[in-house]
Amino acid sequence: MKKNFFLLLLLLMSGCAGLNLGQPERWVEKNILFSTKLPSLEVTVAPSLSFKKEENTGGITDSSKSTTGKVTGINIEWFYFVDTSNTKKLNFKFETLTTNTNWYMILPDYSQDPKTLISDSESFAGISFVTGISSDKYSGTPVLVKSFGAVVGETTRYQLFYMEKVSDDWLKKNKNILSASDRDFLVAFNKRANESFSITPYSGILSPAKRVEQKAQSATYSVPPANNTSKELPENIKKDIKQKCAAEFPSDYSKQAECVKKQEVAWMELNR
Repeated sequence: MKKNFFLLLLLLMSGCAGLNLGQPERWVEKNILFSTKLPSLEVTVAPSLSFKKEENTGGITDSSKSTTGKVTGINIEWFYFVDTSNTKKLNFKFETLTTNTNWYMILPDYSQDPKTLISDSESFAGISFVTGISSDKYSGTPVLVKSFGAVVGETTRYQLFYMEKVSDDWLKKNKNILSASDRDFLVAFNKRANESFSITPYSGILSPAKRVEQKAQSATYSVPPANNTSKELPENIKKDIKQKCAAEFPSDYSKQAECVKKQEVAWMELNR
């Protein structure tokens, strides 16, 4: 009975992970950027771009949008991808307000940047982004940059920056005076930028930290293999899992089925 209690407790904790509670977690695995929430998605990066590093920074920002003051804390996460020739890059930036709950994030306005050549709004996987293509210098190198910006909730803004090395001539271009060849080049560049990643909903996979935590819990609370040599789940466990998933998603049978499958796999993994 005691072992069953701990096993059910572990399953409930796994269920809570499936509900996506707690703070957002973000990490890269197999060239996929995972974000558990704010936003809840997975970004698969093109194979030609490899993950280079992650960076976390913080600081103070100011704005007239606050109702109680002009400064607040902000946390910034960066994820960097680059190709083998170091001429193409894809960077991700997540900004989260951390202290003043009366603040809220607003969309970036790329059209106001004098270096912007084209600005627009586009939809990817049902998510609306403001976008802009600009010329700039990155680490001293002239580049074309396509920026994608979106806001989720009131406190988080995220942006993607795809860039390619170009000639210095692009730094002198004026958006009002572009030749036909310039426009053709921008069309091709825009296509490459859009194809550098794809977005899908967050699948619910546990973060590396959560997996370590779950493994430690499994070692402590799982039923000894000698008492569980069957490859089939016991009927009482199946019933408990189905009841829990039905309670979590009372009117969504598709999510119920997905929940049951995940919990059954988790149980089998814990008791192999």
